[in-house]
Amino acid sequence: MNVDLPNSSELFNNGYMSLFPQKNDQQLGESTILVVGQARAGTTMVGLVLREMGIPMGERIGPVHEDNELGDFVPQLQAGFLPADFLCAVASRNKAYPIWAWKRPDLYSCLGVLTPKLRNPLLVCILRDAVALASRNCISLPDLSEIQSKAIGSLNQAMHEQKAVCDAICSAQLPTLLLSYEKAISRPVEFLEAISRFVGQKVTKENIGRLTSLVKPNHRGYALRARSLEYEESFDLRGVIESVKNGCMIGRVASAHSNEPIVVEAWVDGLRVKEREFDLAGHGLEDWTSISFEIGNKLVKRSHSLQLTFGQDGRDFDNSPFTWHK
Repeated sequence: MNVDLPNSSELFNNGYMSLFPQKNDQQLGESTILVVGQARAGTTMVGLVLREMGIPMGERIGPVHEDNELGDFVPQLQAGFLPADFLCAVASRNKAYPIWAWKRPDLYSCLGVLTPKLRNPLLVCILRDAVALASRNCISLPDLSEIQSKAIGSLNQAMHEQKAVCDAICSAQLPTLLLSYEKAISRPVEFLEAISRFVGQKVTKENIGRLTSLVKPNHRGYALRARSLEYEESFDLRGVIESVKNGCMIGRVASAHSNEPIVVEAWVDGLRVKEREFDLAGHGLEDWTSISFEIGNKLVKRSHSLQLTFGQDGRDFDNSPFTWHK
């Protein structure tokens, strides 16, 4: 008896699924991509990858790659209202870009109100193992004092939220790319290729290598910004890029050797543009000092790769390189 066996590629679990494929009359070239999922489940990583692929994510981008302008409207959207200013902001983005994206994990809770006003909406949803997510929440939320009971509560909450996300996607029935955080980390090339195909962005072999460096777990820069408590580090020098505001690259530094000044170098697109010395006298490794570099005259293109490094050893700050978009 002849039996047709599937090939090995069909049997391998790459960790992504495409749901509710596009209709023939939908144009992939003009789309609005919504990045949704659970908080701390990888939506920031997806947003960063989309930005690096050249997809606009907004002008007022916060440290976790969310559009702060559109984010102001979320409470009203979740309450069932569509503010006129929100519709104007969407129209402005549609006019400026054939394809743009909005990363906000909890948008799944207002898809019914939101998506009818968006041009050809697509969903990119990433989910994470519920146990890992509960553990991540115990790290990121400083009020979890009773670890055991809080961990169990966080686990139940994570599974409940996953069910809510799934129900919202099934109800919306929009073209959806469903991603696994764990598989993204273990098979980053397949993760990147799945996203690029879904959003219609071609990625070269050279770019795949660069993008792969962005797909990593437990990013220290994210943890430092997502949590008010200090994040333990083994280095004698610590630094993180926080944002770019009004032409200034802003960060924080700390040193175990406060009697010695530290040197910080600012880089734009791989070129060192400034160097400054900072005196941290009286400050220890747990004492953060804010720093800034005026680089407005260097931001002449639509997008730049920005870095802060320590002059002592050339080590990058966390969240560096930092991609800036107009």
